[in-house]
Amino acid sequence: MRKTVLTILLVLPAGLVTAQKPYSVRMAESQASSLLQENWDPASGMVAHALISLAAQYPEEKALYEMAKGYADKQLDESGNIRDFQKGVLENFIPGKALLDLYQQEEESQKEKYKKSADWLHSYLVMTYPRIKKNTGKTAFIHEDSYPNQMWAQDLYDGCSFYAQWLGLRDLSNKAAWTDVAVQLLIYQKQAFNTIWALPHPHWSVDPGNENSFWATREGIYTGVSKVYTGQATGYLLAALVDVMEYLPKNQAGYKQVKDFLLQVAEGVLNWQDDATGCWHQLIHFNTAKSGECSTSNYLESSASCLMAYGLQKGIRLGLLDKATYENSAQKAYEGIISQFVGEADGKLTLKNCTGYIGVGNGADMARDGSIDYYLCGEGVQARENDPKAVAAFILACLEHERNN
Repeated sequence: MRKTVLTILLVLPAGLVTAQKPYSVRMAESQASSLLQENWDPASGMVAHALISLAAQYPEEKALYEMAKGYADKQLDESGNIRDFQKGVLENFIPGKALLDLYQQEEESQKEKYKKSADWLHSYLVMTYPRIKKNTGKTAFIHEDSYPNQMWAQDLYDGCSFYAQWLGLRDLSNKAAWTDVAVQLLIYQKQAFNTIWALPHPHWSVDPGNENSFWATREGIYTGVSKVYTGQATGYLLAALVDVMEYLPKNQAGYKQVKDFLLQVAEGVLNWQDDATGCWHQLIHFNTAKSGECSTSNYLESSASCLMAYGLQKGIRLGLLDKATYENSAQKAYEGIISQFVGEADGKLTLKNCTGYIGVGNGADMARDGSIDYYLCGEGVQARENDPKAVAAFILACLEHERNN
């Protein structure tokens, strides 16, 4: 609600100039309605969060706000209880960000149901959601019930981003809770972040000998990690860190350590940025010369690129990342996303080269082994158009660019 609509001027063949809506709005208008599902769905929740963020920046886009609100309202009964929530899956906290957004944006008389549902989510996360069984103290949230004693890099966005937003709005001075948030991030830094390559391993298991961790390393400095680095893992981690630090009090114990982790991740983001396009690859540490057994080459991937563009730009805006160091890379990333991934047909934008759901398997799903071949050739992994989370990340990245320019 801080800006009027920014315009992009396009030169027409006849020499006339016409005003276009910003890319964030155009992509939302083109794709959002087809991406919001009827149930409590992580991908839909991320899209709804992006739409409400868009409406906060462009309050005249009321239809997009109502679309997101309509999705959220379908998930709640009249008392604000969440319908059909599946417990034991950390990804299912993503729609909670949309609930907190609505709690912020709605009039006082409408806030209560969103507050109630978000408060319940927070309580379940903190008090009941399963954690790694390593000692008697509070440790990291597990990925989900079917992956016991595992953390995934994306989990830090799924859980910590919601956790920090809730604390920032509802219980800012709770030092113990902020320590719990920081612990999630710092455990992953210690166990699964390669400081030499400045990249996170996408997955980590505290019990690599378990059948559900068949993909994990058994020895070495980073025991229990998946071997191949992905752009998505790095993108989600960067997004998680800037989202957490947006609310994390500077006087909180652990602030400096989390900030240092952010700077480590941001350094890796710059190091592995493609010089020619400003984007990032599916396998972030390889270029297009790397191919899988199916002959599919490594490719520039849109969801990872959008998440990293979002993280860099938001980090600069919040003063977490040095503008002189990161601004050129952030701008190059935005321009690369537009040139490499955005298509247009019949006035509608599309987003290309989106990876679908990627992750490692458990004992019942050993095809997803976290190998190069899996990430390039595996079933369900191949590049597609208009993946919901990629579209949401695109909207969020564009909003940051439009806000800063």
